[in-house]
Amino acid sequence: MPFQYAVIEDPDEHYLPEPSLRSFISLEKELAVYATLKAHPHSNFIRRLETGQSNCLFLERLEPLERAWPRSTKPERRRWALELLDAVSWLEAHGWADGDLAVRNLGVDGNNRLKLFDFGSAVHSSHPDYAIDVVRDPFEMATCLHYILSGIDPLKNLCSYAEVKEVRAQLAGGHEVIGPGAEVLADIIHDGWTGRSSSTSFGQIYKRVSSLFRSIAGATLPEHPESHYQRLESRCRDWLGRASSNAGFQEIEGYLRDCKALGIDADLDVWR
Repeated sequence: MPFQYAVIEDPDEHYLPEPSLRSFISLEKELAVYATLKAHPHSNFIRRLETGQSNCLFLERLEPLERAWPRSTKPERRRWALELLDAVSWLEAHGWADGDLAVRNLGVDGNNRLKLFDFGSAVHSSHPDYAIDVVRDPFEMATCLHYILSGIDPLKNLCSYAEVKEVRAQLAGGHEVIGPGAEVLADIIHDGWTGRSSSTSFGQIYKRVSSLFRSIAGATLPEHPESHYQRLESRCRDWLGRASSNAGFQEIEGYLRDCKALGIDADLDVWR
């Protein structure tokens, strides 16, 4: 659900609506990706639960990958790597750049299947900024693959933007040592970090890794039956029926109207 700061008359507080407006746009992007998933389902994406509401999202519960990783086996990690590549290949094939690929946006379901979530920064190929945003995904993909296979996220526990910038520069310069377990995809990870893979599609990388992990690539995990998700959706609708809405929460049209009434620039196309 988009968060909202109240629109108030004090000019010193007129900067507050901006993150709220960005939040509305993030929800728009999420809903667009989930609409594509509804038409073209893929098992390595979190499932959106249908509740009849369009101003909020209900999603299946996942275990964060960072919590699941310590008890995982090498075959499971390699399967997760394949599943992640399969998911981003799907995004690519349907014209989406993720925009925020990160370990924090990965989880596993009750069948230990890796799933991707959080598409509030996604950009479609029809957007003028797509060419700029799509080149960032290979770097983030390399970081995720490195973590999945080694348990090491080189960007974790950094305390300042300066540190993040320094480490990212080291990775882009090819100066990072590949962690134990990730050596099998060392060249793919290095190419992602250094930008050498920018002309290689995720689909091509997925096929290559499938060949390397041949014994795992053919394995199938059980799927939750549709009745499982229908039960979850029913519970969510029941909860919504009992919940009381916050009287101060506005739909996007009302929020924009209040902003404009106070002379606050509220052009959503700036962030679309």
